[in-house]
Amino acid sequence: MISGILPLFLNVITANKSAAYYSSAYKIADSLIEDCRSKSFDSVVDDSIVIPDLPEGQANIVTSNEIDGFTENDIKKVSLTLSWDFKNYQEIKIVTYIARDGL
Repeated sequence: MISGILPLFLNVITANKSAAYYSSAYKIADSLIEDCRSKSFDSVVDDSIVIPDLPEGQANIVTSNEIDGFTENDIKKVSLTLSWDFKNYQEIKIVTYIARDGL
């Protein structure tokens, strides 16, 4: 009986840990996007950040002024990809737009 319960118990622990990492990743991604929104327009630049709270955690921020095939000098598209590897590779992608003069 114990030998049947033990693998189930280990799977529950792994699932809980995976869910905790996913929740942490969303909070971190949200914080990074908010940091970009709070910066001045010209200081939002491409960046790569190691995320120590996640296993093999990495965040990449990519900016572009090309939106739907048009170049916009007063609007930046900011794309954040946050990835980590716990049992398998996972990632979250968030895109936002930042205007030179604010909203």
